Amino acid sequence: MARTVNKKDLNLEISKLRLIEKKAKQIAEKKLEESKAILINEFVNHPVSKEISDGPSANNVSGTLGGYGNLFSFIGFNAGQNPVTQWVNILKDRIRITKIEKSNGEYVGYSFRISGITDNELSQARMPWEGGKSWILAIERGISGFSFYVSKALGRSGGGVQSNNKIRGGSYSAVSYWSKMWQNFTKNLNK
Repeated sequence: MARTVNKKDLNLEISKLRLIEKKAKQIAEKKLEESKAILINEFVNHPVSKEISDGPSANNVSGTLGGYGNLFSFIGFNAGQNPVTQWVNILKDRIRITKIEKSNGEYVGYSFRISGITDNELSQARMPWEGGKSWILAIERGISGFSFYVSKALGRSGGGVQSNNKIRGGSYSAVSYWSKMWQNFTKNLNK
């Protein structure tokens, strides 16, 4: 037995689903932007980021160098460079909704895929003197060469150079940085 479909009613129901999908996307985008703003704020205000943003004359507020010199010149960024701002721009650009999936069942639901920060993007935050090594990851994993670091108004950074001879004992102290922030971001996003 053939059933007839009222096209007007069907079109009305379909339009409701499109409106629901549009509203769901708006809610998801708002949540993403709120979570991204928290991530960026946490990143910019972290002692490591502040120290690097303050350039070659910064104090070692992160404690990673035992109070000697600063991360900007130890890592060897170029004078005038702002790697923190560069990374913030990557975060703003790369973290976005990439896919919407609709589930049907007793209730209609939507799930959203978010593009994250890939290893390739992390490697774009390169340490100036170490090819593909990311300064963002190195903050947590460790940076060699502290025994040879001289904090003076010299070098490409304008705040330090590496000596050919070991001038002190001690080492760089790794701190929790990016991985904790990313973990917080995903928690905020999933709330």
